[in-house]
Amino acid sequence: MLIFFLVCSAGDVILESPALPVMEGKTLTLTCRKQGTSSKFPADFYKNGNLINTGYTGEMTIHNISMSDEGFYKCSISGFQAESPESWLPVTGETCERKKKLN
Repeated sequence: MLIFFLVCSAGDVILESPALPVMEGKTLTLTCRKQGTSSKFPADFYKNGNLINTGYTGEMTIHNISMSDEGFYKCSISGFQAESPESWLPVTGETCERKKKLN
């Protein structure tokens, strides 16, 4: 099984997420880290410019993804004067073929 990550970086702060798009109903973990280190710092996560979560280990998990989770995400690390660039998170619904199999 291959897992790809999208890395969005602007200077010192990097927002990482699994390969996109994300399917509805799945779980997604976003990671915010400082470039050049694997240390975990508290991070603030934003969706469409609004603060939505503070992850004390630099991570934010979204369970049971829905279409309303689609949007632009970015993060900042507490104590640093930098933030990641915004990254578009697309969400896709179940395919018609998969729905047929479930019925």
